[in-house]
Amino acid sequence: MLAYTLFNSTSIPIRNLSYFAAVLLLITPSLSIAESRVWTTSDGKQKAVAECYGTDGELVVLKFEANGRVAKVHLEDLCAADQEYLRKTYRRVFAENAQQAAKSPKTKTQPFKTELDTTTWQQFKRIFPEWKPLMINGVPVIGDLKVVPNSRDGYYDISFAQNQIAELMIYFTDRKCFKKLSARFKERGRSGAFRSGEEEERQAMSLASSQLEALYEYSHFLDEYAEFKSASRGTEDDFKRGELEAKCVDFMDGHLSKISETKELPLVFINSASLSTYDFDNQYFPLNTSTYRVPMGIIQGVSHVLNLEPLSDWQLPEGLKVDAAKAREIAKRMEDGSIVLKQEIILSDFRRTDYEDLSKKGNYPCASVRLTGLTLVLAKDLHTEIYRWDVDELKSPEKE
Repeated sequence: MLAYTLFNSTSIPIRNLSYFAAVLLLITPSLSIAESRVWTTSDGKQKAVAECYGTDGELVVLKFEANGRVAKVHLEDLCAADQEYLRKTYRRVFAENAQQAAKSPKTKTQPFKTELDTTTWQQFKRIFPEWKPLMINGVPVIGDLKVVPNSRDGYYDISFAQNQIAELMIYFTDRKCFKKLSARFKERGRSGAFRSGEEEERQAMSLASSQLEALYEYSHFLDEYAEFKSASRGTEDDFKRGELEAKCVDFMDGHLSKISETKELPLVFINSASLSTYDFDNQYFPLNTSTYRVPMGIIQGVSHVLNLEPLSDWQLPEGLKVDAAKAREIAKRMEDGSIVLKQEIILSDFRRTDYEDLSKKGNYPCASVRLTGLTLVLAKDLHTEIYRWDVDELKSPEKE
């Protein structure tokens, strides 16, 4: 298992390998003459012989000689000599990355009002290397738009990133859920884990199981997942199946447990918007936007949804109160493309909450949320602000 443990690498499913190789052929000039060599971890503690299939400048695709496994490795997890070898072998890739970084516009957005801790997102990216969402100041972007323009790759599908992020945050509401699921499998077997106990227990096990399946898909540990499931289906002994299912749970939990506890989690939500004809009499730019707004709703995952409870209510503005000169300036800037409404939020107090109303009866994932910024920005460049509201002025009067 040296090739698997080396660099904490992530397997590429065989069905995706031909596509991945085709993409690498386009971005790497020397793929056809790749050679086997000894690769060393950045700490110098592990070595393995592998053939390099290519790199995008962040991830390196290696085929290990020991077991034939093809895996992705972070560039920074390799020793300095290996990194230098890759930079020389794939000069064009690194040169294009450098050129793109130089061309990227400098951040024009104001930072969140509070100091951000993006450690959680950095750790999540380390564990799941194919997670590459659109980021602003180290904070991922989600929303009700299927895609947003991106100058280099064409488009970002932020709805896909939203599903991944929601699953992670649902996990935060009960970080012991997989340990409970594993223990239940070991104690009661595979079927017994879901068919015994109180209704609330069965509901929790069902949620944890569907969440586990979703995280396996997004983490790209599909080879491992398939092996676990194949072994489980290969026996009629339900207790044995329970033990095998528990191993599957423990494998994923071992990766997720590396993410440190978080008290506050920053997030950016965007949704479509437009401005109607300027009202000269009232000096007002009417705003049209989708009715959904994060601080009063949910974040949709695959296994379930994360319910959001606002720490303070606020009113979505109906327009921009600006004079005619400012309105002309805004209209001119909008000639560069469509606009979106950007909401900067902070999530905290991840928990499970009991709901008694008919539409949401039961124990569900929940988090508190507060709005820290609201702006209109260009869809093709989320750093370019068109207009920023004062969040304090958007808050509703305190209810008595």
